[in-house]
Amino acid sequence: MLFQALASGIRALGFDSFHLSSRKNDRVSLVMEPVAATFPDQFLRDYERLHWADVDPITERVFTDRKRFMWNIQDHNYPEIRRRSFVDFMRSLGMSGWMVLPSSHCDGSVSGMALLSLNPQQLGRDQQLAAMVVANAALTKAEILGLSQGISADEAAALRLLSLQQVEILKWMAEGKSNSVIAVITGHTERTVRYHVSEILRKFGVATRQQAIAIFQSSAGLII
Repeated sequence: MLFQALASGIRALGFDSFHLSSRKNDRVSLVMEPVAATFPDQFLRDYERLHWADVDPITERVFTDRKRFMWNIQDHNYPEIRRRSFVDFMRSLGMSGWMVLPSSHCDGSVSGMALLSLNPQQLGRDQQLAAMVVANAALTKAEILGLSQGISADEAAALRLLSLQQVEILKWMAEGKSNSVIAVITGHTERTVRYHVSEILRKFGVATRQQAIAIFQSSAGLII
């Protein structure tokens, strides 16, 4: 159902294919181990066989910049022969225009969605925002379904149960702040902070602050 929803959603935005990847630590796994993808099979086979990850300018930018960007094939003329060969390879498959939506996590891993257009296009701000909504919803669903490494489905679901106040308190807990200090920072009473800390532990199904903080630090990309 997630795959079908994504395929339908990206077509409505004017894209032809997508690649969704969650919590990867290197450029090869980002491309070769997607949660869901409709990229051409030949692209994925040759990407691994020809070691294109070494020269791929798109994944390089994902891991260095980690901000959304547009990448159109006609805008780039690289001096390096291998990188030019990679661009020619994409051109031969008709992979012309991309919108890339990365998301970084506290543990250094990267998630993201790449949307492919067979015809380069100029996207308006509304289309870009809509694509971001689709990507964020898809990554969240993948986490909740347990399709991502580094966080269980139960932990992902528990994160979504936190109120905004509890998210804020959890962030301060992760900074090492005590209940009394958090009360001063947030403007709540210490009793209120203690209540929310208890609720955080209950929703996470853990017994200690340290366990709750560990879950937060491994999966903060879901709620920040």
